[in-house]
Amino acid sequence: RVHRLDAYGIMHVKLVPYMWPNAGDQQVQRFWEWARKQDREKSLWKNDVATCEEDYQRVLALLQGCDIIHSIGENEFIAPALLSGSRSKVVDARAYSDDSCHFGKTITYQALPPGWFERLIVRCRRSATHMDFTPSSAVFYRLGLKAQVFVVRERRRELDDHNIQIVLRASSRRQLKDLDANIAVIEQFFPGMRREAERHVEEGMEDLEDPVQ
Repeated sequence: RVHRLDAYGIMHVKLVPYMWPNAGDQQVQRFWEWARKQDREKSLWKNDVATCEEDYQRVLALLQGCDIIHSIGENEFIAPALLSGSRSKVVDARAYSDDSCHFGKTITYQALPPGWFERLIVRCRRSATHMDFTPSSAVFYRLGLKAQVFVVRERRRELDDHNIQIVLRASSRRQLKDLDANIAVIEQFFPGMRREAERHVEEGMEDLEDPVQ
């Protein structure tokens, strides 16, 4: 279960007491006794987050409401913020193929605040049946269609700094519209975010119709 969380960003409910102190069985209690002797954990967790199982349920409900985790079954949650940085080596390369993604859009920002991309992943996952993701990319599948999101750092030639581009690709215009709508909701969560530029990409697709869903 720990490997699954580290490699795939999927958190089992049995791991929840190890994320936030301090309600659980004797093994959990021993873990937090040890953790609070470590310098970093000691400063982070001066007070208990939970004192009973119901407290953990409230924590999970809050995280779901804030688009930080998403339930994918009775006992598991997608938790992109907990994904290991090495995850990029695990995703099947075929997920990045754009052969079926005929519609695209690029959105440019000066910067992205912490948690922006993870929240976007969670919102998009709600309408997908399956997802592959890394700390800087995500691919969503539903009804034989695919949608992709990439975070790209763009160097500006005239200045010694970078812009951040969000590259969207989708099998249908509807998917692309849904991705953009989810991004608009996330933008509202972070006041002050402004799109520097937008560009649609449908080169050679003038006569292509959306697939039947």
